[in-house]
Amino acid sequence: LEVFEAVGWFVANYLDFRREEAPAHTAVLAAFVILSYCSPVFPAVPYLFFVGTAGSGKSRALEVLQELVFRPFYSADASPALIYRTLHSVGGTLLLDEAERMKNAGRDPGVQELLSLLQAGYRRGGSASRLEPIGDQFRPVSFQVFGPKALASITGPPPVLASRCIVIPMIRTGADSPKPKRRILPDQAQPIRDMLHSLALEYGEIFLELPSRDVCPPEIFGRNWEIWQPILAIGSWLEEHGAEGLLDLLKEHAVRSVEQSRDETTPPHDEILLQVLTERLLQGACPTPGEVLEAAIAREPNLFGK
Repeated sequence: LEVFEAVGWFVANYLDFRREEAPAHTAVLAAFVILSYCSPVFPAVPYLFFVGTAGSGKSRALEVLQELVFRPFYSADASPALIYRTLHSVGGTLLLDEAERMKNAGRDPGVQELLSLLQAGYRRGGSASRLEPIGDQFRPVSFQVFGPKALASITGPPPVLASRCIVIPMIRTGADSPKPKRRILPDQAQPIRDMLHSLALEYGEIFLELPSRDVCPPEIFGRNWEIWQPILAIGSWLEEHGAEGLLDLLKEHAVRSVEQSRDETTPPHDEILLQVLTERLLQGACPTPGEVLEAAIAREPNLFGK
């Protein structure tokens, strides 16, 4: 509990969230930090995805995590080759800033390579296969890229990564907030990192049983279960050690996040078409696709004009 509270205090000291969401976001970040020290025991781990306008504190969030997580690797412009070689050789936690460049995956082979790496890296055994010069020939070599990762972007996660991410919206703080003005001093977090390393050494054997804890609410299943189970399992273990109410806080936030993510990933065309179809069916009609489209055009001409 002492370690969790120390991490939570450090996060809350430097980052602003929407007031009603601040306790849940802080708890998720603190659990994620602890997860980075025991991630190899889980079959899959989540990515954090900080999203917000310029000046909303996204890079600041990565800087805070850099002070706390296990073996941080912070980058805004590292090549995919450097990333997968570093993760393969030393492991750790990737902190990727300015991730909006991944929107150019179709036009930039390097971005597509990075996206492929991230697609595979959330699940244990995830690897990036590359042709490497061995002697006088090129041969396929697999680089292990599994591990927790955090990304920051002005735009939301690419569709292929959305189901692997816990999205954390960032906001521009008011002029009266002291948090953005606070400097993160060198070695300020060293005592907390020492506590985290001691926690991993002392409770390593107990961490081995965390993947078997099914504490997710029934609304969370499939890949959402994969990415939330580690956070909720750590929350349940912390609650057993005195963090009263933590698991319920995380569960409610998880359900809310999953529902919001589903709403955001539903294309507006699909939503309108389903509304029109539902109305016609409730009226006892059996409309043709053309009739549904005609009604949708009448309702949203700008959306369906083409």
